[in-house]
Amino acid sequence: MFKKIHWLFKYYFFAFIFVFGTAYYLMSLEPKVNWSFYSNDVQKVVLDAVTEKKCEALKMSYNTELTSNFKQDIFGFNVRKDGRSVKGLNLLSYIKYHLKKNNCY
Repeated sequence: MFKKIHWLFKYYFFAFIFVFGTAYYLMSLEPKVNWSFYSNDVQKVVLDAVTEKKCEALKMSYNTELTSNFKQDIFGFNVRKDGRSVKGLNLLSYIKYHLKKNNCY
């Protein structure tokens, strides 16, 4: 019985690698932020901190965004207080990406 379906395992293995490799690649890209959702002051502070690689300013912006717009649910995940799920409304992940990229943790 296994001699007839052994070829199937190879295809499932390659499909598994392809799907999760693609997902990993997409998750490792820089998040896009729609700056029209945020004030000009926030945009200026974050972009200056990113270009000049100021870790303290990035950490302060991260904590400000986290405390003002997010709360933890019962499982410990950060969830937006207003419940909005709009593409480009991801300043927190943008700052977190640059914190990791600049080894600020």
